[in-house]
Amino acid sequence: MGDVSISSVLSQVLYCLSGYFFGMFASRFGVISFRNLKYTLQEPNDFIKLVSLVFYAAAIAVLWVAFPAVLARYTQAGGIVMLVTTAYYVRLALKLGYHQPQVIAKKQGSSKRLKNSK
Repeated sequence: MGDVSISSVLSQVLYCLSGYFFGMFASRFGVISFRNLKYTLQEPNDFIKLVSLVFYAAAIAVLWVAFPAVLARYTQAGGIVMLVTTAYYVRLALKLGYHQPQVIAKKQGSSKRLKNSK
């Protein structure tokens, strides 16, 4: 199987921890990108909306493909932990409704400002 030393075990644990924290980062921006992509698709199309669609799609691709691929170059465990963490937190945020601006405003205490702006 190979030589298992304490340093190799500790490095794998640290890579898994970094995968977890990078996954939390990716999930936050993934939810923001999913939300913005959804609302951009619902609005009338113009050039600015098209550019923002490309930006949001690129951000989702980077968060779901590029970051785990870079981390998996060093260790497969870290890349897998990152993908699982990202998927879990994105699913949780979408289930709880954090992709809706009204829910975010209520959590932040600025629901009056949102109601007055409509």
